[in-house]
Order: sequence, then structure tokens, then C-alpha cells
Amino acid sequence: MKGINEFNDEYKEDFQLKIGGSQILETNTSLSDMDILCILPKYINIYDFSGEDGIYGLYGRLLLNKIINVNIVQTSRILMIELKIDGIDVDLIYAQIPFKNVTNNFDIMNNEIIEENKNKQSILALAGFRSTIKIKEMNLNQKLFISLMRFLKIWAKNRLIYSNIAGYLSGSSLAIMSAKICIIYPNASLPIAIKQFFIFYKLWLILYFNFLEKYFILFRGWPQPILLNELENEFKKAKEIVEPWKWINKEDNSEFENEFRIFLKINYKSAKE
Repeated sequence: MKGINEFNDEYKEDFQLKIGGSQILETNTSLSDMDILCILPKYINIYDFSGEDGIYGLYGRLLLNKIINVNIVQTSRILMIELKIDGIDVDLIYAQIPFKNVTNNFDIMNNEIIEENKNKQSILALAGFRSTIKIKEMNLNQKLFISLMRFLKIWAKNRLIYSNIAGYLSGSSLAIMSAKICIIYPNASLPIAIKQFFIFYKLWLILYFNFLEKYFILFRGWPQPILLNELENEFKKAKEIVEPWKWINKEDNSEFENEFRIFLKINYKSAKE
């Protein structure tokens, strides 16, 4: 990546790249893109990142080096450069911190980078990365979390409800939702976690929006969430599919590999002889 290497040579003392998203959580698939946070000190302005000038701007340098499918996204909640490297879609995300430089021992979990930051796009980018780190540091059943996340990504993409821009599910939202299920059912098998995921969030949607409707007078003037019909319908369909699933001992939450194992109870009729 010649353009990035040139940028790195110029600002190597104050410039860091950190991989985030599904790569950190180990939930990436063969179709996953790669989120890379570009951390810059306060003296490097937005133009140094997004400028089309091939001498100063990183985006311009990438254009000059004929990087395939490079595009600047400035209208979203965060500022990023989209590009393709060796067939992998990469999102290079701008994040400025309120410090004079980015030291080798820079701690992205330092609250000062949020509290003293005046750049809204940078705050959102840093907050997203920090939340991923928090989920990673939680004492979750990692095997269950990773398997549940990969299943839900495939499900959401197949049902055409996986798009953060369109207001559907995203990797970030699914990570938070999956972490909640793994906290409640830390030793469940994957089928049980899948079942409880759809039952829990379908019920949550019903209760939450009924509450808002009932106590609407208390929330006048507050930003109201919007629930897309397609999203609600797909959760309803999934809940109807998994709800009949049964397992032998409902109270058993031991490890799947231990002597008290959790099994799905499959009801079937034997073929007539």
C-alpha cells in the first residue's frame, strides 16, 4: 500500500493503525470487511486524511497510486476511506485524538480521548472501537459468542436485514445483542442460545414499544426509535421457528462437554415397518 506507506513515513511518530470490528472479536467470515482505525494527533487535520491533493491528503495519495475501488465517505456518522486490498474490502476510519502525539504506549481506553475531544466523527469512531474492546474483555464464553455471532450474521444477510446504513442489523448491534445472551446463558449450547436470542429480543421489542406507546406523554420531544417492518417480521418468523425447540433438562446450564449435557429433544415418528 504505497499511499499509506508514504503517509506513515511522514507521520510515523504520530500515526497509528488499529484493526477493529469483527477481527478483534474473531467473528469475521470470508465475506467480512476489515475495519482499520487511523488514529491521528490534533495537529493533523481532516484534510490531511480526506484531501484529494496527492501531496498532502491520504485519500489523494491512494488515488494517485491507482488503488482499486477507493472511495471517500464523508456523509456518514464517521469519516472513512473505503478501498480494496488483495480482494479484501477495507474501511479506513478517521479518528483524531486531543493529544499532541500518539505515543507507543497510547491507551485507546483512556477516557480523555473522548471527554476532551471536540470532533464528533472522531468521538463516534473511537467509541465504536472502545465498545468492541469492552466486549472482548468481558468474561464471555468465547466459543459460544463467536458461534452465535457467525450464525446471526449469516441469518441476517440471508434475510436481507444486514445493513447499518439502511437501519437494519450490523456487526456492532449483533455483537451487543449476542453478548447479552451469552451473559444470561453463559454455558448454553449453540441451539439454546439461538432460541433464547430470538425469544428474548422479540419479547423485548413488544414490551419496549408498548411501554413507549403507553407512556408517550412522558417522552414527548425525545428522539423516538424507528422499527422497520422487515426487521420485526424476520424476528417474528425466527421466533416461531425456534420456539418449539425443547431440551431434556431446562434447568441444566452446565458445560456441553460435561456429564450433564444439554440436548435438543427431537420429536419424530418412526417409519412404519
